Amino acid sequence: MSRLPLVIDERESVMSSKTLIDLYFDVISPYSLIAFESLLRYENHWPIKVNLIPFFLGGIMKESGNKPAMMVAAKMAYMNKDLRRNADY
Repeated sequence: MSRLPLVIDERESVMSSKTLIDLYFDVISPYSLIAFESLLRYENHWPIKVNLIPFFLGGIMKESGNKPAMMVAAKMAYMNKDLRRNADY
């Protein structure tokens, strides 16, 4: 019985190398939670390795002059709609 060509073995070795994903997160951000849950759920199924990097979103908001969603009605309305949409997905 003949063996399959070694191309299959080469594909397996390429797939075994994992892409490193740096996930910058702040525990106050609902989007951080969505990304965290999604990436960690699939970390064992996809060829990825997740590197968790905490950061302070409040500091970035302050330095950039941006206001959090809770302080701007239009942002809050959009965020609520967007988070519901993500929950349905």
